[in-house]
Amino acid sequence: MQEGVESGPLPGNVHLSEMTMVENRMHIAVSGSTCQAYKLFRDNRFYFQKVLRPEFSDEAYYLELFRKEFEVGQSLDSEYFPRYYTRHETDNEVSIVMEYVDGESLKQRLQSNPKYFADPHKLHRFLSQLLQALGVLHAKQLLHLDINPSNILLTTVNGDVRVIDLGFCHTDSAPFTEGCTPMYAAPEQMSGKGVLTARTDIYAVGSLMRYIDECTPLPRHYRKLMRRALSEDASCRFASVEDMLNEMNRRGYMRRAIGACAIFVVLAVMGTVLWQRHKDTTGTCFHTVLRDGYVLHLKVLSHDSLSAAIVAADDACYHGEMFVPGTVEYEGEIYTITAIADSAFMGCDSLLTIALPATIRSIGSDAFRNCYRLRHISVPASVQQLGEYVFAADTTLSSVSIPPSVKILSRGCFVDCYHLSEVVLPASLQQIGQDAFVSCRSLRELNLPDSLVQMGRGVFYNCRNLRSITLPASLTSVGVYAFMECPELERVECQSSVPPRAASVFDRHDICLLVPSGAEDAYRKASGWKVLYGAQKNE
Repeated sequence: MQEGVESGPLPGNVHLSEMTMVENRMHIAVSGSTCQAYKLFRDNRFYFQKVLRPEFSDEAYYLELFRKEFEVGQSLDSEYFPRYYTRHETDNEVSIVMEYVDGESLKQRLQSNPKYFADPHKLHRFLSQLLQALGVLHAKQLLHLDINPSNILLTTVNGDVRVIDLGFCHTDSAPFTEGCTPMYAAPEQMSGKGVLTARTDIYAVGSLMRYIDECTPLPRHYRKLMRRALSEDASCRFASVEDMLNEMNRRGYMRRAIGACAIFVVLAVMGTVLWQRHKDTTGTCFHTVLRDGYVLHLKVLSHDSLSAAIVAADDACYHGEMFVPGTVEYEGEIYTITAIADSAFMGCDSLLTIALPATIRSIGSDAFRNCYRLRHISVPASVQQLGEYVFAADTTLSSVSIPPSVKILSRGCFVDCYHLSEVVLPASLQQIGQDAFVSCRSLRELNLPDSLVQMGRGVFYNCRNLRSITLPASLTSVGVYAFMECPELERVECQSSVPPRAASVFDRHDICLLVPSGAEDAYRKASGWKVLYGAQKNE
């Protein structure tokens, strides 16, 4: 094993060599683990060190778990996760140094104090913080997948939540290093069937609630939440941690509102008219007839900002050329169209072109999916977010330009766009989600921006006419199957001297690989790249 170090900001100017000295650390007992744990002390601070046990240090699987945990941990800037400082690999030791959390696991807390959650305030605070922590992960398109009583810490002071052990989490770039604890895992994890989503982590939250309930019976309201989170059918669980958190808070809000109604009765009467108007408009669906005769279906997003979204409707009929206005009138007010909701134009197979206004900020999942005859779409520069499978199976679409504010190209954006030959990606793009360009058979080349950090699983799978690709120096990982079933691929240029993390990326050995001068040996030895024998210098 070659020596390697990844590091982030170390407090107190602590050097890695000093942090990993054996004489500066105290062993912490950890049972049933692939790691040894140590408490480090330096410059009046404590740190936590995880060291891969020697019997696992030469196995690629466990090394990848360590690397992934460090990468994910460093990407998180949240009070609910410990900070990750350094990762160190030598012939003698593989380790991670991170923030030391003064506390104990949920399992330890309930073993020493089974009635800890008899206090409803502690229970509510714990679940709120746990759900918010998972929300941080889900916002980054990550899933923890191993939420269990040993992976949740409660701080000694205040009993705050800290979520640990990110090695088994789901990322697009490391799909073969996912894992779980069977007692707390969702059915779709155990069976290997079905899609892993936020609802998978929500099931684990339900399992934790069941674990708590065995120590201290949960209040009736929380048991109701638990039963829904533990639904065998994933579609019956909460759709997101935000939904579960809102439902959990609802009862508390109602209680406080009832207790305070006498105090606020005057304000309530004064605000009745305004509230009624807000209630009647927010979320209300309406339609408007455009100049060309189209009936556009919309939903009020906000009465205060007078914003609306285009939504799907069973009787919607769009064909030929369509121009969407930036504003529409409803009940004497002018509403700005700021969004296109999920599936809004899905299946409009007679729509040829569509022009969207500069007011649009987001386009939802499946918004233009299966628009088989859509030849052209003008995506406004104002768009900041594109949903999953947004243009999937638009088989006639030949060119598209992604707006400069989009940083993540979501999963399956252009899957099965057979005639797509020209794509302009923004300079700000950081991530291309899994299956983004699967079966784009007319795509010959694509300029990837220098800002790109991650490519997910199967991004260019079955792009049968892809001839060449240049991977920028910023790229750190490439997902599995990324360039499989690409029979015309002749040339791959990697601009980074450090090989991006990759595994099972190519299914051929005859592709010309160009790498920076001096990096040839690194690529010949790196997983995912060594299959391309005879790496050449990039002059």
